[in-house]
Amino acid sequence: MRLFGYILLASVFLAGLASRAESPRFSQTLQVAQRGDAGAQFMLGTFYYYGREEVKKDYTQAAVWYRRAAEQGNVRAQIALGLCYWRGEGVPKNYWKGARLLVLPNGGLPKKETR
Repeated sequence: MRLFGYILLASVFLAGLASRAESPRFSQTLQVAQRGDAGAQFMLGTFYYYGREEVKKDYTQAAVWYRRAAEQGNVRAQIALGLCYWRGEGVPKNYWKGARLLVLPNGGLPKKETR
């Protein structure tokens, strides 16, 4: 039951983030995300997940960008990716992976080295 509470809280958190976000244009965010900025990668995932800016909803692309950001330690992206796994949106439904991403530090993802 406690895990359900975490999932519900994460869903509310992400919905509120997406509705309040006033982001730069998609093309600018894409350029920064491609250079490896985890915050921009998370925002790009959010654009795809909710169909914001100049893109249509695409859960698969959202999961790709969320993973890139989560691997760099972006906690919001980790939560978003966990919810994607939990719901089976853009990735195969996997409750174990989803739960791990939602409750473990860095969700068991390999952390990329930064110099």
